[in-house]
Amino acid sequence: SFPGGSVYRDYELFAGKTAKGLELLLCERGSSQFPSPNCLAVDRPLAPNVSFSYRFKRAYLARWQEISTGAEKFIAKFRN
Repeated sequence: SFPGGSVYRDYELFAGKTAKGLELLLCERGSSQFPSPNCLAVDRPLAPNVSFSYRFKRAYLARWQEISTGAEKFIAKFRN
């Protein structure tokens, strides 16, 4: 959680470990402002000076590893 005075006060930051290293997930808290909150996988390295981010619904946060693996497989298709 972030402090109440922070611009990120409506978000929570989660960290998880994947085979490729640390993954950070910035998730909106559910509220009237965010009735269907999202999570953002932050700045995933792709190549030197290139990174990507992707979003998914917070309702699927428990499946973040499966989603992360799917995103990696999708990106790998562009490399081949």
